[in-house]
Amino acid sequence: MKDRHEKFRQLERTAGGRWAEIIRALSCVDISDAIERRRHIRCHRDHGKTNAQFRVFKDFNQTGGGVCNTCGTFPDGFALLMWLTGWAFPQALQAVANELGMTNDSV
Repeated sequence: MKDRHEKFRQLERTAGGRWAEIIRALSCVDISDAIERRRHIRCHRDHGKTNAQFRVFKDFNQTGGGVCNTCGTFPDGFALLMWLTGWAFPQALQAVANELGMTNDSV
């Protein structure tokens, strides 16, 4: 169990500082305005009637986190990626590891 936990922490550390590029590469949902301008954008699930629903956190590039006023909080890049793509946690982990060039045994 500790070994698996440490492998996750290694992946998390490697992804830190690179979440903008990871999310852009892996998500079919474009949140570039939220990332680049640090402003609210419309929720990709089309909740509500305004464009002020989703935003990324100030430390987004380090953590990958964001929040939707309707859907909830996504504290890290894995949670955000799962929400944007509909993937399960293992699928998100593997996709991030592949994007970062990490091997299957390192995840």
